[in-house]
Amino acid sequence: MKFSNYLTGFVSLASFAAALPSSVSAPTDLFRRSAIEIRNALEAAQAKAVTLGDLFEAATDASAIPGIETAGADLVASINSAEEIAAASNELTLIEALGFAGTVTSLEGTIDDLVSVVEEKKPLVEEIDYVDELLAYLTELQAATNAFGVTILTKVPDAAKSIAQGYIDDLNETLAEVVAYYTS
Repeated sequence: MKFSNYLTGFVSLASFAAALPSSVSAPTDLFRRSAIEIRNALEAAQAKAVTLGDLFEAATDASAIPGIETAGADLVASINSAEEIAAASNELTLIEALGFAGTVTSLEGTIDDLVSVVEEKKPLVEEIDYVDELLAYLTELQAATNAFGVTILTKVPDAAKSIAQGYIDDLNETLAEVVAYYTS
């Protein structure tokens, strides 16, 4: 059989699969939308990070701590949820994995903004004697982020592992920097 026959068959099958309406449910996980679920979970985590950053930025005294703690717990829970979704998901295709680049880049930017705000608030955090609690939270956030990273690396194809590892390393480095900033 000629290569073009294989190619034609593959393109036809791929076109058929792509044209299926999303409401069609297959008896197996063949058409499962793992990548969409993971992306949605990452976007939810980003929204939680924005909320936490906004609350931290608005903080002027210790009365803001309960809201910050709740938003922080929500962010960690959201990242843990993303990790659980990734763990339960099928392996991603190269296209799906590369499709996360924009979402992850946006999330990294949000985490960078959050870290900047947290660093700017160091005088307030020290004044209200909240450094130890913040460091404990940041350690918890690092653990959640790292767990997600470890899990997602098992789902991306080898061709995308170095790219995914780069994103994970950047997030871990950013969180490590803010921990170092508060311990110095």
